[in-house]
Amino acid sequence: MSGLKQFIDGVITARTAYLLEHYADQPNTRGETSFPAETIKKWVVDADKEGFSIRFHAIGDGAVRLALDAYEEAQKTNGKRDSRHSVEHIEVIHPDDVHRFKKLGVTASMQPDHFAMSERGVYTERIGTEREKHVFSIITLQEAGTKFAFGTDFPIDILNPLQQIYRAVTRIDSSGKTVWHPYECITLAEAL
Repeated sequence: MSGLKQFIDGVITARTAYLLEHYADQPNTRGETSFPAETIKKWVVDADKEGFSIRFHAIGDGAVRLALDAYEEAQKTNGKRDSRHSVEHIEVIHPDDVHRFKKLGVTASMQPDHFAMSERGVYTERIGTEREKHVFSIITLQEAGTKFAFGTDFPIDILNPLQQIYRAVTRIDSSGKTVWHPYECITLAEAL
């Protein structure tokens, strides 16, 4: 076995994704992590030391930051290596964390069709208009030099990879009409 995967958080629509700030429509919660942050960091340091590649399900900006913090801790403790760690989904990212992917050599593994699986209005209600600007930030991460992998996230989403490519290029939301953040569109060649 070459790799390990763990969940840091849940999803935005159920308010179980871990955010840096409270949910806009439920200010008494920020979501939560599946395990305490210190436990997650210890697991990463230990697994990294043994040569495992690690991937985290991280949807909220707090979860993405925690994943990057854990990978950074592993590098400080074990030294830098060709670890091939990754963060899965990255639906919401804080702008301060965009450049950390390249710096740490972490792959952004995204599923562009996920933004069509969620109602945009519900997303905006949950996280507010300011954070909504940093949802599914594909071109932003790419321009920061991030290594990418796209996937289908089957069986959560359909197995057809062409659907992922279509969403990455067009960013047409679930309504079939609205382009969600057209400035984040990438070319067909880039998506391939």
